[in-house]
Amino acid sequence: MTDETLVAKDAAADETISLEVAVALYCGRGDSEVNFKQAFRTFSVLAETDQIAAGFVGLMTYLGEGTAPDPEQGRTVLRELWPQLIKKLPQEPLAATLLGWAGCDDAITVDDWQPVLQALRTQTRADGALAQRVLGLMYATGTGVHRNSAHTRSLLQRAAAQGDALAQDRLGLLLHGQDTTAEECKQGTALFARAAERGLPLGQLDYAQALDFGAGVKTDKKEAFKWYRLAARQGLVTAMYDLGIAYLNGQGTDRDTKKAEKWLLRAVEYGDEDAKVALGEAYLNGFVKGRNAAAALPLLKETADQGNVRAEYLLARMYLLGSGTEKDTKKAADLFTQAASNDYGQAQYELAILLYSGVGRDQDFPQAKKLLTKAADQGLAEALFSLGIMYKRGEGGPQDLAQAAVCFQQAAQQGYSLAQNSLGAMYKAGEGVPQDEAKAVELFRAAAKQGDTMAQSNLGVMYLIGCGLAQDYLKAAKWFRRAAKQGNAEAQYNLGLMYYKGKGLTQDLTKAAAWIGKAEAQGYRPTEPLR
Repeated sequence: MTDETLVAKDAAADETISLEVAVALYCGRGDSEVNFKQAFRTFSVLAETDQIAAGFVGLMTYLGEGTAPDPEQGRTVLRELWPQLIKKLPQEPLAATLLGWAGCDDAITVDDWQPVLQALRTQTRADGALAQRVLGLMYATGTGVHRNSAHTRSLLQRAAAQGDALAQDRLGLLLHGQDTTAEECKQGTALFARAAERGLPLGQLDYAQALDFGAGVKTDKKEAFKWYRLAARQGLVTAMYDLGIAYLNGQGTDRDTKKAEKWLLRAVEYGDEDAKVALGEAYLNGFVKGRNAAAALPLLKETADQGNVRAEYLLARMYLLGSGTEKDTKKAADLFTQAASNDYGQAQYELAILLYSGVGRDQDFPQAKKLLTKAADQGLAEALFSLGIMYKRGEGGPQDLAQAAVCFQQAAQQGYSLAQNSLGAMYKAGEGVPQDEAKAVELFRAAAKQGDTMAQSNLGVMYLIGCGLAQDYLKAAKWFRRAAKQGNAEAQYNLGLMYYKGKGLTQDLTKAAAWIGKAEAQGYRPTEPLR
Protein backbone atom coordinates (compact mmCIF):
# COMPACT_ATOMS: atom_id res chain seq x y z
CA MET A 1 0.00 0.00 0.00
CA THR A 2 1.44 3.37 -0.99
CA ASP A 3 1.85 6.40 1.26
CA GLU A 4 -0.72 8.22 -0.88
CA THR A 5 -3.29 5.47 -0.28
CA LEU A 6 -2.66 5.58 3.44
CA VAL A 7 -3.10 9.35 3.48
CA ALA A 8 -6.30 9.11 1.46
CA LYS A 9 -7.74 6.49 3.83
CA ASP A 10 -6.66 8.55 6.80
CA ALA A 11 -8.41 11.53 5.20
CA ALA A 12 -11.67 9.68 4.85
CA ALA A 13 -11.45 8.38 8.43
CA ASP A 14 -10.53 11.61 10.21
CA GLU A 15 -11.31 14.86 8.38
CA THR A 16 -9.72 17.25 10.91
CA ILE A 17 -6.41 15.42 11.16
CA SER A 18 -6.28 14.80 7.41
CA LEU A 19 -6.86 18.46 6.62
CA GLU A 20 -3.96 19.31 8.89
CA VAL A 21 -1.87 16.58 7.25
CA ALA A 22 -2.65 17.95 3.79
CA VAL A 23 -1.72 21.49 4.84
CA ALA A 24 1.55 20.19 6.32
CA LEU A 25 2.31 18.36 3.08
CA TYR A 26 1.54 21.53 1.13
CA CYS A 27 3.43 24.03 3.29
CA GLY A 28 5.93 22.08 5.33
CA ARG A 29 6.09 22.13 9.10
CA GLY A 30 9.28 21.98 11.15
CA ASP A 31 11.67 19.99 8.96
CA SER A 32 8.99 17.96 7.22
CA GLU A 33 9.10 17.38 3.48
CA VAL A 34 6.81 19.18 1.07
CA ASN A 35 4.81 16.98 -1.29
CA PHE A 36 2.40 18.88 -3.53
CA LYS A 37 1.03 15.83 -5.33
CA GLN A 38 0.21 14.02 -2.11
CA ALA A 39 -1.29 17.20 -0.64
CA PHE A 40 -3.47 17.69 -3.71
CA ARG A 41 -4.75 14.10 -3.55
CA THR A 42 -5.61 14.47 0.12
CA PHE A 43 -7.38 17.81 -0.38
CA SER A 44 -9.28 16.23 -3.29
CA VAL A 45 -10.53 13.34 -1.11
CA LEU A 46 -11.81 15.83 1.46
CA ALA A 47 -13.21 18.33 -1.03
CA GLU A 48 -16.53 16.52 -1.43
CA THR A 49 -17.50 17.34 2.16
CA ASP A 50 -15.12 20.11 3.22
CA GLN A 51 -15.25 23.59 1.65
CA ILE A 52 -11.79 24.55 2.95
CA ALA A 53 -10.28 21.46 1.33
CA ALA A 54 -12.18 22.30 -1.86
CA GLY A 55 -10.72 25.80 -1.69
CA PHE A 56 -7.20 24.41 -1.45
CA VAL A 57 -7.93 22.22 -4.49
CA GLY A 58 -8.95 25.40 -6.32
CA LEU A 59 -5.83 27.26 -5.18
CA MET A 60 -3.48 24.43 -6.18
CA THR A 61 -5.24 24.12 -9.54
CA TYR A 62 -4.91 27.86 -10.08
CA LEU A 63 -1.19 27.77 -9.27
CA GLY A 64 -0.47 24.43 -10.95
CA GLU A 65 0.85 22.89 -7.75
CA GLY A 66 0.48 19.12 -7.49
CA THR A 67 -1.66 19.12 -10.62
CA ALA A 68 -1.67 20.60 -14.13
CA PRO A 69 -2.11 24.38 -13.99
CA ASP A 70 -5.58 25.61 -14.91
CA PRO A 71 -5.90 29.21 -13.71
CA GLU A 72 -9.44 29.69 -14.97
CA GLN A 73 -10.78 26.54 -13.34
CA GLY A 74 -8.99 27.29 -10.09
CA ARG A 75 -10.24 30.87 -10.03
CA THR A 76 -13.80 29.71 -10.70
CA VAL A 77 -13.71 27.31 -7.75
CA LEU A 78 -12.32 29.96 -5.41
CA ARG A 79 -14.80 32.63 -6.52
CA GLU A 80 -17.70 30.27 -5.88
CA LEU A 81 -16.41 29.34 -2.43
CA TRP A 82 -15.17 32.59 -0.93
CA PRO A 83 -18.59 33.85 0.32
CA GLN A 84 -19.03 30.58 2.26
CA LEU A 85 -15.45 30.64 3.51
CA ILE A 86 -15.86 34.18 4.85
CA LYS A 87 -18.79 32.94 6.95
CA LYS A 88 -16.52 30.37 8.61
CA LEU A 89 -14.47 33.15 10.23
CA PRO A 90 -13.21 33.38 12.89
CA GLN A 91 -14.07 29.81 13.93
CA GLU A 92 -12.11 28.23 11.04
CA PRO A 93 -8.58 29.73 10.97
CA LEU A 94 -7.62 27.84 7.80
CA ALA A 95 -10.36 29.67 5.91
CA ALA A 96 -8.56 32.95 6.59
CA THR A 97 -5.19 31.61 5.45
CA LEU A 98 -6.73 30.17 2.30
CA LEU A 99 -8.49 33.43 1.40
CA GLY A 100 -5.44 35.57 2.14
CA TRP A 101 -3.19 33.24 0.17
CA ALA A 102 -5.55 33.24 -2.84
CA GLY A 103 -5.84 37.03 -2.66
CA CYS A 104 -2.05 37.50 -2.70
CA ASP A 105 -1.86 35.40 -5.88
CA ASP A 106 -4.67 37.40 -7.57
CA ALA A 107 -6.95 34.37 -7.65
CA ILE A 108 -9.80 36.21 -5.91
CA THR A 109 -10.88 39.67 -4.80
CA VAL A 110 -12.77 39.93 -1.52
CA ASP A 111 -15.16 42.84 -0.87
CA ASP A 112 -14.03 43.29 2.74
CA TRP A 113 -10.67 41.92 3.89
CA GLN A 114 -11.12 42.94 7.50
CA PRO A 115 -12.56 39.61 8.78
CA VAL A 116 -9.70 37.78 7.05
CA LEU A 117 -7.07 40.12 8.46
CA GLN A 118 -8.54 39.95 11.95
CA ALA A 119 -8.47 36.14 11.91
CA LEU A 120 -4.91 36.08 10.56
CA ARG A 121 -3.69 38.52 13.19
CA THR A 122 -5.25 36.39 15.93
CA GLN A 123 -3.47 33.31 14.57
CA THR A 124 -0.24 35.26 14.18
CA ARG A 125 -0.32 36.28 17.83
CA ALA A 126 -0.76 32.60 18.66
CA ASP A 127 2.43 31.95 16.63
CA GLY A 128 0.71 30.23 13.72
CA ALA A 129 3.39 29.88 11.03
CA LEU A 130 0.99 29.62 8.10
CA ALA A 131 -0.91 32.74 9.21
CA GLN A 132 2.37 34.61 9.70
CA ARG A 133 3.50 33.77 6.19
CA VAL A 134 0.15 34.64 4.55
CA LEU A 135 -0.17 37.91 6.48
CA GLY A 136 3.44 38.74 5.56
CA LEU A 137 2.68 38.21 1.89
CA MET A 138 -0.45 40.34 2.16
CA TYR A 139 1.75 43.18 3.44
CA ALA A 140 4.17 42.49 0.55
CA THR A 141 1.48 42.62 -2.14
CA GLY A 142 -0.81 45.21 -0.55
CA THR A 143 -3.70 42.78 -0.39
CA GLY A 144 -6.26 44.34 1.94
CA VAL A 145 -3.54 46.39 3.67
CA HIS A 146 -0.99 49.07 2.82
CA ARG A 147 2.32 47.62 1.69
CA ASN A 148 4.82 47.38 4.55
CA SER A 149 8.18 45.75 3.85
CA ALA A 150 9.20 45.78 7.53
CA HIS A 151 6.05 43.84 8.52
CA THR A 152 6.60 41.45 5.61
CA ARG A 153 10.16 40.68 6.63
CA SER A 154 9.34 40.25 10.33
CA LEU A 155 6.42 37.92 9.68
CA LEU A 156 8.29 35.81 7.12
CA GLN A 157 11.22 35.46 9.52
CA ARG A 158 8.88 34.13 12.22
CA ALA A 159 7.19 31.70 9.82
CA ALA A 160 10.48 30.54 8.30
CA ALA A 161 11.92 29.87 11.76
CA GLN A 162 9.01 27.50 12.39
CA GLY A 163 9.73 25.64 9.15
CA ASP A 164 7.16 27.03 6.72
CA ALA A 165 8.92 26.13 3.45
CA LEU A 166 7.32 28.82 1.31
CA ALA A 167 8.14 31.43 3.97
CA GLN A 168 11.77 30.30 3.79
CA ASP A 169 11.76 30.73 0.04
CA ARG A 170 9.98 34.12 0.08
CA LEU A 171 12.32 35.38 2.81
CA GLY A 172 15.22 34.22 0.66
CA LEU A 173 13.91 36.39 -2.17
CA LEU A 174 13.73 39.41 0.17
CA LEU A 175 17.34 38.82 1.16
CA HIS A 176 18.28 38.84 -2.53
CA GLY A 177 16.78 42.31 -3.00
CA GLN A 178 18.58 45.27 -4.56
CA ASP A 179 19.45 47.00 -1.30
CA THR A 180 20.70 43.96 0.61
CA THR A 181 24.28 43.10 1.54
CA ALA A 182 26.41 40.25 0.23
CA GLU A 183 25.99 38.48 3.58
CA GLU A 184 22.19 38.80 3.37
CA CYS A 185 22.29 37.43 -0.17
CA LYS A 186 24.28 34.45 1.14
CA GLN A 187 21.69 33.91 3.88
CA GLY A 188 18.91 34.10 1.30
CA THR A 189 20.55 31.39 -0.80
CA ALA A 190 20.88 29.20 2.28
CA LEU A 191 17.13 29.57 2.79
CA PHE A 192 16.53 28.59 -0.85
CA ALA A 193 18.63 25.49 -0.23
CA ARG A 194 16.61 24.53 2.86
CA ALA A 195 13.31 24.90 1.02
CA ALA A 196 14.69 23.06 -2.02
CA GLU A 197 15.97 20.10 0.01
CA ARG A 198 12.52 19.77 1.61
CA GLY A 199 10.95 19.41 -1.82
CA LEU A 200 9.43 22.87 -2.44
CA PRO A 201 9.45 23.38 -6.23
CA LEU A 202 9.80 27.19 -5.96
CA GLY A 203 12.71 26.70 -3.56
CA GLN A 204 14.33 24.28 -6.00
CA LEU A 205 13.93 26.80 -8.82
CA ASP A 206 15.27 29.74 -6.79
CA TYR A 207 18.20 27.68 -5.51
CA ALA A 208 18.96 26.53 -9.07
CA GLN A 209 18.99 30.12 -10.30
CA ALA A 210 21.26 31.20 -7.42
CA LEU A 211 23.70 28.41 -8.35
CA ASP A 212 23.36 29.23 -12.04
CA PHE A 213 24.29 32.91 -11.61
CA GLY A 214 26.48 32.73 -8.50
CA ALA A 215 24.11 34.68 -6.25
CA GLY A 216 25.12 34.17 -2.63
CA VAL A 217 26.93 30.97 -3.56
CA LYS A 218 29.72 29.84 -5.88
CA THR A 219 28.50 29.33 -9.44
CA ASP A 220 27.84 25.65 -10.13
CA LYS A 221 26.04 24.99 -13.43
CA LYS A 222 25.96 21.23 -12.91
CA GLU A 223 24.30 21.53 -9.51
CA ALA A 224 21.93 24.18 -10.88
CA PHE A 225 20.87 21.77 -13.62
CA LYS A 226 20.08 19.12 -11.00
CA TRP A 227 17.67 21.45 -9.16
CA TYR A 228 16.09 22.78 -12.37
CA ARG A 229 15.29 19.18 -13.32
CA LEU A 230 13.82 18.36 -9.91
CA ALA A 231 11.57 21.44 -10.00
CA ALA A 232 10.53 20.77 -13.62
CA ARG A 233 9.62 17.18 -12.82
CA GLN A 234 7.33 18.48 -10.09
CA GLY A 235 5.45 20.46 -12.72
CA LEU A 236 6.84 23.97 -12.17
CA VAL A 237 6.44 25.58 -15.57
CA THR A 238 9.20 28.18 -15.17
CA ALA A 239 11.60 25.37 -14.27
CA MET A 240 10.57 23.49 -17.42
CA TYR A 241 11.63 26.55 -19.41
CA ASP A 242 14.95 26.86 -17.55
CA LEU A 243 15.64 23.15 -17.96
CA GLY A 244 14.93 23.39 -21.68
CA ILE A 245 17.36 26.31 -21.99
CA ALA A 246 20.01 24.36 -20.03
CA TYR A 247 19.70 21.43 -22.47
CA LEU A 248 19.68 23.82 -25.45
CA ASN A 249 22.89 25.59 -24.38
CA GLY A 250 24.61 22.61 -22.76
CA GLN A 251 24.80 24.34 -19.38
CA GLY A 252 25.48 21.92 -16.51
CA THR A 253 24.79 18.98 -18.82
CA ASP A 254 25.55 17.73 -22.31
CA ARG A 255 23.82 19.69 -25.04
CA ASP A 256 20.70 17.81 -26.10
CA THR A 257 18.38 19.72 -28.43
CA LYS A 258 15.70 17.00 -28.46
CA LYS A 259 15.39 17.13 -24.67
CA ALA A 260 15.47 20.91 -24.89
CA GLU A 261 12.56 20.77 -27.32
CA LYS A 262 10.68 18.32 -25.07
CA TRP A 263 10.85 20.55 -21.99
CA LEU A 264 10.19 23.78 -23.86
CA LEU A 265 7.16 22.19 -25.51
CA ARG A 266 5.85 21.13 -22.09
CA ALA A 267 6.20 24.70 -20.88
CA VAL A 268 4.48 25.94 -24.05
CA GLU A 269 1.56 23.57 -23.37
CA TYR A 270 1.03 25.41 -20.09
CA GLY A 271 1.10 28.79 -21.77
CA ASP A 272 4.65 29.90 -21.00
CA GLU A 273 5.33 32.75 -23.43
CA ASP A 274 9.11 32.78 -22.93
CA ALA A 275 9.28 29.08 -23.78
CA LYS A 276 7.33 29.68 -26.97
CA VAL A 277 9.76 32.41 -28.04
CA ALA A 278 12.82 30.34 -27.08
CA LEU A 279 11.51 27.35 -29.02
CA GLY A 280 10.76 29.53 -32.04
CA GLU A 281 14.25 30.99 -31.89
CA ALA A 282 15.78 27.51 -31.62
CA TYR A 283 13.84 26.41 -34.72
CA LEU A 284 14.78 29.61 -36.53
CA ASN A 285 18.48 29.04 -35.89
CA GLY A 286 18.30 25.38 -36.93
CA PHE A 287 19.29 24.10 -33.49
CA VAL A 288 16.68 21.31 -33.46
CA LYS A 289 17.03 18.58 -36.07
CA GLY A 290 14.12 18.49 -38.49
CA ARG A 291 12.91 21.98 -37.53
CA ASN A 292 13.49 25.16 -39.48
CA ALA A 293 12.38 28.76 -39.86
CA ALA A 294 9.00 27.68 -41.22
CA ALA A 295 8.35 25.82 -37.94
CA ALA A 296 9.35 28.93 -35.99
CA LEU A 297 6.92 31.21 -37.83
CA PRO A 298 3.62 30.26 -36.09
CA LEU A 299 5.23 30.29 -32.63
CA LEU A 300 6.72 33.73 -33.12
CA LYS A 301 3.64 35.14 -34.84
CA GLU A 302 1.42 34.10 -31.94
CA THR A 303 3.66 35.62 -29.28
CA ALA A 304 4.33 38.74 -31.35
CA ASP A 305 0.57 39.28 -31.65
CA GLN A 306 0.47 39.19 -27.84
CA GLY A 307 3.03 41.99 -27.68
CA ASN A 308 6.16 40.00 -26.81
CA VAL A 309 9.01 42.29 -27.90
CA ARG A 310 11.54 39.51 -28.44
CA ALA A 311 9.07 37.72 -30.71
CA GLU A 312 8.36 40.96 -32.58
CA TYR A 313 12.08 41.44 -33.11
CA LEU A 314 12.71 37.86 -34.31
CA LEU A 315 9.67 37.89 -36.59
CA ALA A 316 10.82 41.21 -38.05
CA ARG A 317 14.19 39.64 -38.83
CA MET A 318 12.42 36.78 -40.59
CA TYR A 319 10.47 39.21 -42.80
CA LEU A 320 13.60 41.28 -43.41
CA LEU A 321 15.64 38.29 -44.58
CA GLY A 322 12.82 36.24 -46.10
CA SER A 323 13.56 33.42 -43.69
CA GLY A 324 10.68 30.92 -43.43
CA THR A 325 8.36 33.42 -45.09
CA GLU A 326 8.27 35.83 -48.01
CA LYS A 327 10.57 38.81 -47.70
CA ASP A 328 8.64 41.92 -46.67
CA THR A 329 10.71 44.89 -45.54
CA LYS A 330 7.64 46.98 -44.68
CA LYS A 331 6.33 44.30 -42.29
CA ALA A 332 9.83 44.03 -40.87
CA ALA A 333 9.96 47.77 -40.27
CA ASP A 334 6.49 47.74 -38.69
CA LEU A 335 7.47 44.99 -36.25
CA PHE A 336 10.81 46.64 -35.41
CA THR A 337 8.84 49.84 -34.72
CA GLN A 338 6.51 48.01 -32.31
CA ALA A 339 9.40 46.45 -30.40
CA ALA A 340 11.43 49.68 -30.48
CA SER A 341 8.52 51.61 -28.94
CA ASN A 342 8.91 49.33 -25.90
CA ASP A 343 12.57 50.33 -25.61
CA TYR A 344 13.92 47.05 -27.01
CA GLY A 345 17.48 47.98 -27.93
CA GLN A 346 18.09 45.47 -30.72
CA ALA A 347 14.86 46.53 -32.45
CA GLN A 348 15.83 50.21 -32.10
CA TYR A 349 19.15 49.39 -33.76
CA GLU A 350 17.61 47.41 -36.63
CA LEU A 351 14.97 50.08 -37.28
CA ALA A 352 17.70 52.73 -37.29
CA ILE A 353 19.61 50.79 -39.96
CA LEU A 354 16.45 50.58 -42.10
CA LEU A 355 15.86 54.33 -41.74
CA TYR A 356 19.52 55.01 -42.50
CA SER A 357 19.42 52.94 -45.69
CA GLY A 358 15.84 53.79 -46.72
CA VAL A 359 14.66 50.16 -46.64
CA GLY A 360 11.05 49.56 -45.60
CA ARG A 361 10.87 53.23 -44.57
CA ASP A 362 11.82 56.56 -46.16
CA GLN A 363 15.44 57.45 -45.47
CA ASP A 364 15.69 59.59 -42.33
CA PHE A 365 19.16 60.24 -40.88
CA PRO A 366 18.02 62.32 -37.86
CA GLN A 367 15.49 59.66 -36.75
CA ALA A 368 18.04 56.90 -37.35
CA LYS A 369 20.52 58.76 -35.16
CA LYS A 370 17.90 59.24 -32.44
CA LEU A 371 17.14 55.51 -32.37
CA LEU A 372 20.82 54.59 -32.36
CA THR A 373 21.32 56.90 -29.38
CA LYS A 374 18.55 55.09 -27.47
CA ALA A 375 20.01 51.68 -28.28
CA ALA A 376 23.53 52.90 -27.47
CA ASP A 377 22.32 54.13 -24.08
CA GLN A 378 21.49 50.49 -23.34
CA GLY A 379 25.10 49.54 -24.13
CA LEU A 380 24.43 47.79 -27.43
CA ALA A 381 27.84 47.56 -29.08
CA GLU A 382 26.63 47.59 -32.68
CA ALA A 383 24.50 50.65 -31.98
CA LEU A 384 27.46 52.45 -30.39
CA PHE A 385 29.57 51.67 -33.45
CA SER A 386 26.93 52.83 -35.94
CA LEU A 387 26.29 55.99 -33.93
CA GLY A 388 30.04 56.65 -33.97
CA ILE A 389 30.04 56.34 -37.76
CA MET A 390 27.23 58.91 -38.04
CA TYR A 391 29.08 61.35 -35.76
CA LYS A 392 32.26 60.82 -37.75
CA ARG A 393 30.54 61.45 -41.08
CA GLY A 394 28.33 64.26 -39.83
CA GLU A 395 25.13 62.41 -40.72
CA GLY A 396 21.90 63.35 -38.96
CA GLY A 397 23.68 66.30 -37.35
CA PRO A 398 27.02 68.13 -37.23
CA GLN A 399 30.26 66.17 -37.49
CA ASP A 400 31.74 65.44 -34.05
CA LEU A 401 34.96 63.41 -34.16
CA ALA A 402 35.44 63.49 -30.40
CA GLN A 403 31.97 62.03 -29.82
CA ALA A 404 32.60 59.46 -32.55
CA ALA A 405 35.73 58.37 -30.68
CA VAL A 406 33.73 58.09 -27.43
CA CYS A 407 31.20 55.82 -29.12
CA PHE A 408 33.91 53.67 -30.71
CA GLN A 409 35.70 53.43 -27.36
CA GLN A 410 32.60 52.17 -25.54
CA ALA A 411 31.93 49.55 -28.21
CA ALA A 412 35.61 48.58 -28.40
CA GLN A 413 35.65 47.92 -24.65
CA GLN A 414 33.01 45.26 -25.30
CA GLY A 415 35.34 43.59 -27.80
CA TYR A 416 33.43 44.82 -30.86
CA SER A 417 36.01 44.42 -33.62
CA LEU A 418 34.60 47.00 -36.06
CA ALA A 419 34.80 49.66 -33.36
CA GLN A 420 38.31 48.58 -32.37
CA ASN A 421 39.44 49.00 -35.96
CA SER A 422 37.71 52.37 -36.41
CA LEU A 423 39.10 53.70 -33.13
CA GLY A 424 42.54 52.46 -34.14
CA ALA A 425 42.28 54.45 -37.39
CA MET A 426 41.36 57.58 -35.39
CA TYR A 427 44.38 57.14 -33.10
CA LYS A 428 46.63 56.64 -36.12
CA ALA A 429 45.37 59.83 -37.75
CA GLY A 430 44.87 61.82 -34.53
CA GLU A 431 41.20 62.43 -35.35
CA GLY A 432 39.01 63.15 -32.32
CA VAL A 433 41.76 61.79 -30.06
CA PRO A 434 45.47 62.61 -29.59
CA GLN A 435 47.58 60.83 -32.17
CA ASP A 436 48.94 57.59 -30.70
CA GLU A 437 50.34 55.10 -33.20
CA ALA A 438 51.14 52.47 -30.54
CA LYS A 439 47.54 52.61 -29.34
CA ALA A 440 46.40 52.26 -32.94
CA VAL A 441 48.48 49.10 -33.31
CA GLU A 442 47.02 47.70 -30.08
CA LEU A 443 43.48 48.23 -31.34
CA PHE A 444 44.18 46.92 -34.85
CA ARG A 445 45.73 43.78 -33.33
CA ALA A 446 42.74 43.18 -31.01
CA ALA A 447 40.33 43.37 -33.94
CA ALA A 448 42.63 41.42 -36.29
CA LYS A 449 42.78 38.48 -33.85
CA GLN A 450 38.98 38.31 -34.03
CA GLY A 451 39.19 37.91 -37.81
CA ASP A 452 38.33 41.47 -38.82
CA THR A 453 39.83 41.73 -42.31
CA MET A 454 40.05 45.53 -42.34
CA ALA A 455 42.00 45.46 -39.08
CA GLN A 456 44.25 42.69 -40.42
CA SER A 457 44.99 44.82 -43.46
CA ASN A 458 45.62 47.91 -41.30
CA LEU A 459 47.93 45.95 -39.01
CA GLY A 460 49.79 44.76 -42.08
CA VAL A 461 50.28 48.39 -43.17
CA MET A 462 51.59 49.32 -39.70
CA TYR A 463 54.20 46.52 -39.90
CA LEU A 464 55.06 47.45 -43.48
CA ILE A 465 55.83 51.10 -42.77
CA GLY A 466 57.03 50.68 -39.17
CA CYS A 467 54.30 52.83 -37.67
CA GLY A 468 53.77 52.33 -33.92
CA LEU A 469 56.11 49.31 -33.92
CA ALA A 470 59.27 48.04 -35.55
CA GLN A 471 59.10 47.58 -39.31
CA ASP A 472 58.69 43.90 -40.22
CA TYR A 473 57.98 42.89 -43.83
CA LEU A 474 57.37 39.22 -42.96
CA LYS A 475 54.66 40.09 -40.42
CA ALA A 476 53.20 42.62 -42.83
CA ALA A 477 52.90 39.91 -45.47
CA LYS A 478 51.40 37.51 -42.91
CA TRP A 479 48.55 39.89 -42.03
CA PHE A 480 47.97 40.96 -45.64
CA ARG A 481 47.72 37.28 -46.63
CA ARG A 482 45.14 36.53 -43.88
CA ALA A 483 42.94 39.40 -44.98
CA ALA A 484 43.50 38.79 -48.71
CA LYS A 485 42.37 35.16 -48.48
CA GLN A 486 39.10 36.40 -46.95
CA GLY A 487 38.54 38.76 -49.86
CA ASN A 488 39.81 42.09 -48.51
CA ALA A 489 40.66 44.08 -51.63
CA GLU A 490 43.15 46.46 -50.00
CA ALA A 491 45.11 43.52 -48.54
CA GLN A 492 45.04 41.72 -51.89
CA TYR A 493 46.47 44.77 -53.61
CA ASN A 494 49.19 45.33 -50.99
CA LEU A 495 50.14 41.65 -50.96
CA GLY A 496 50.41 41.77 -54.74
CA LEU A 497 52.73 44.78 -54.54
CA MET A 498 54.93 43.02 -51.98
CA TYR A 499 55.31 40.13 -54.44
CA TYR A 500 55.97 42.62 -57.24
CA LYS A 501 58.66 44.49 -55.30
CA GLY A 502 60.05 41.45 -53.48
CA LYS A 503 59.57 43.08 -50.05
CA GLY A 504 59.58 40.40 -47.35
CA LEU A 505 58.70 37.85 -50.00
CA THR A 506 60.52 36.29 -52.90
CA GLN A 507 59.67 38.36 -55.96
CA ASP A 508 56.99 36.61 -57.98
CA LEU A 509 55.39 38.59 -60.78
CA THR A 510 52.78 35.90 -61.47
CA LYS A 511 51.48 35.97 -57.88
CA ALA A 512 51.73 39.75 -57.91
CA ALA A 513 49.53 39.98 -60.96
CA ALA A 514 47.05 37.44 -59.54
CA TRP A 515 46.56 39.29 -56.21
CA ILE A 516 46.42 42.74 -57.79
CA GLY A 517 43.96 41.38 -60.34
CA LYS A 518 41.68 40.11 -57.54
CA ALA A 519 41.72 43.56 -55.93
CA GLU A 520 41.01 45.37 -59.19
CA ALA A 521 38.17 42.96 -59.96
CA GLN A 522 36.50 44.31 -56.82
CA GLY A 523 37.00 47.86 -58.10
CA TYR A 524 39.83 48.65 -55.69
CA ARG A 525 42.13 51.57 -56.43
CA PRO A 526 44.81 52.66 -53.94
CA THR A 527 44.29 56.10 -52.37
CA GLU A 528 48.02 56.53 -51.82
CA PRO A 529 51.09 54.62 -53.02
CA LEU A 530 52.44 51.81 -50.84
CA ARG A 531 55.72 52.73 -49.22
